[in-house]
Parts: sequence; C-alpha cells; structure tokens
Amino acid sequence: GRGRGRGRGHGHDPAAPVTPEDWNEVEASPQILPFQGQHGPVVNGATTALHFFNLLFSINVGLMVVETDRYAGQKYAADWSDIGEAEMQALRSILILMGINGLPNMRIDWSDDDSLRNRTISSCMPRHLFDRILRYLHLANSTAAAGDRIRKVRQYVHTINNVCKTNYNPGRDISIDETLVPSK
Repeated sequence: GRGRGRGRGHGHDPAAPVTPEDWNEVEASPQILPFQGQHGPVVNGATTALHFFNLLFSINVGLMVVETDRYAGQKYAADWSDIGEAEMQALRSILILMGINGLPNMRIDWSDDDSLRNRTISSCMPRHLFDRILRYLHLANSTAAAGDRIRKVRQYVHTINNVCKTNYNPGRDISIDETLVPSK
C-alpha cells in the first residue's frame, strides 16, 4: 500500500473479507503551516465606516435608476416620474435599516403615531415615494436574455462577488455552508 488506509496492495481481491491485518498504522501527522496572510477588510483608503460601506456596496446605483425608470415606462405607470440616484440610495438605506429594525409591517415606519414612527426613515423619504419606487424597482432589463433564469440579478451577483474578492481577505478558518456545496 501507500502507507495509508487499508494497506491493500495491488493484486488483492476486492471481494475478499477485510481482516485486522489489512489495516496499517500511519505514524506521520500532516504538517500544518502557519497562516501568514493578512486577513480582514482591505481598507483601500477607506477611513470611515461610510467609506468602507461604499466599497462593499458599490453596486451601480445609476444602472438601478435606469432600469427602474425603464420598467415603470414598460408598465405605463401613470404615477411615475423619473427618479435620481439620491432617491435610489435613500431607498437602499431605508431597506437596510428596515432589515435591522425588523418590524412586522413596512408602513409602521411612517406611522402617524409618534411612538411607532421611525423619524430617520420618515424624514428621509415620504411613504408614497418609497412605495412607488419599490413597486417598480428593477436591476436589469426585463426583456433581455429571456432564457437566463437569474438574468435579473446576474450582473449584481457578479459585482458583489468581485467587490468581496477585492475588499476582503478571508482568514485561515473559513466555514462553508452546506447549501453552497452541490451534492446529489
């Protein structure tokens, strides 16, 4: 054998029963090399939390605006007027904050009841504008590449993968979620 495993050499009948003599001890331990790489965020000139956030979430807001405006036009939205990048960035920020707050209903943030209203969100964007942008939010042209099942998010998944590769170096110990590994 090769000094590992069952120790069966070439020519051994695979149908023969396994006996204790078929096993041999491996005395060598694997050599574990020390991790020497830099790990963690790659700062790239980012000096504040906002800079680092913008590095990680550098998704093209301008393209989101163009595709959302296009989709609203395709749906003949009578209540639609073109939006700008500032409104799209505000929407993105509101959605992140809502994910952190975890309220059961998005409308609570604009409640007339002062004890329920989120002043940060309600002062950032009126609810009717939030609802209108969210209704027509699109990341890609709906009519392009009809056979591609993830066409609507493909460009953004690709962008996020590249941004993470560029702006974060993983450490020695990495945990892989089993749903990421294909198996049958």
